[in-house]
Amino acid sequence: MSTSKFSEIIHDSARRSTGIIIFVENKFSVEDISTKDVATGTPYKNLHAALLANRATLKYFPNVIEPFNALVKLFPKTQSNVHYLAQNSKLRLKDNFKHLYILFRDDASESKFDILRRHDTVIKEVMSAARRLKAGPVIAYYTGRHNPVYVPKVEFVKNLPNVMSRSSGVFLSSPWALLRVFGIFTGGTQTRRAVHSEAPTVSAEVRSQTKQRTKWRFTEFELEWIFKFDTDYWRILDVVMYEGQEEVGRAILDIQCPYNRSYYCPEPIMIVNTRDGSIVTFEKILVEPKNDLETTWFNPSIHCTPFFNGVVLAGLFVTYIFLGITLFGLAMIFDCQANGRFEDADGKPLVHEQMH
Repeated sequence: MSTSKFSEIIHDSARRSTGIIIFVENKFSVEDISTKDVATGTPYKNLHAALLANRATLKYFPNVIEPFNALVKLFPKTQSNVHYLAQNSKLRLKDNFKHLYILFRDDASESKFDILRRHDTVIKEVMSAARRLKAGPVIAYYTGRHNPVYVPKVEFVKNLPNVMSRSSGVFLSSPWALLRVFGIFTGGTQTRRAVHSEAPTVSAEVRSQTKQRTKWRFTEFELEWIFKFDTDYWRILDVVMYEGQEEVGRAILDIQCPYNRSYYCPEPIMIVNTRDGSIVTFEKILVEPKNDLETTWFNPSIHCTPFFNGVVLAGLFVTYIFLGITLFGLAMIFDCQANGRFEDADGKPLVHEQMH
């Protein structure tokens, strides 16, 4: 099923319902639906029973292309309508909700069958509670962020850069930016470790007179580099990581570089994935926004850790001023003269001549 056809279905359901609940797996495929256990059968006992009882109330749409993205476009995600449910967590619903997202947090020790069976129970309990709160119909969608489907093969010519060796890094040229990354890898967790040696592709790029956003797509995530153009410098504000069009991490850089210069940094740049705790690390980067579409290579680079720059020199200048003031004050204190002797309680008092 195409995305446009699925969008028509969800638009029609939005008009007919008083509430929408979207249950989201991280990964969801036909194999998950068809999996069975020898002893207990399908993990979706409640969904299976509902399908047998009334096929008009439960529909199965196989091979939908990017259903999660279509749902997010029609039902925007906010902090108030997204809920994460772990194994023992509780969900409190209010009767004024329009649409909700229920995302599952699973224990790594559970088997896939046990996870799906628990999710089936959660779906039943949440829907029962929602229907008691709402006077009208409540519609639920059960899908995944990533849905592998079979689609017709499209023949096209790829204009992708060649993957270079680890020492040369991965080079990418978009219409308005140049990037070379050395050593991209994911770590930080036991379940998510990978070295990304593939060449990324440009998924989106927007440029104005003062700002530019360039998004590069890797296999598992997307990275958006946000540039800003000032009078004398271009700057890298942030690097944002997305999974399924959802922001899951951000590195605030706020780096500035003169025009007609590229920016090179051998210091690691790390972006923490707030969803699962994994960390995407760049060992080195060389980056530059283009001044025109004809540019094909980097200008001379500026190192990210120079010994002296304008900020360092200004700091040293101010430090020397305050140091001079401090030394002058100490010299004045040591130059003060005191009495050569003190009064004796048993002797004559000290007498100072009156000065006129």
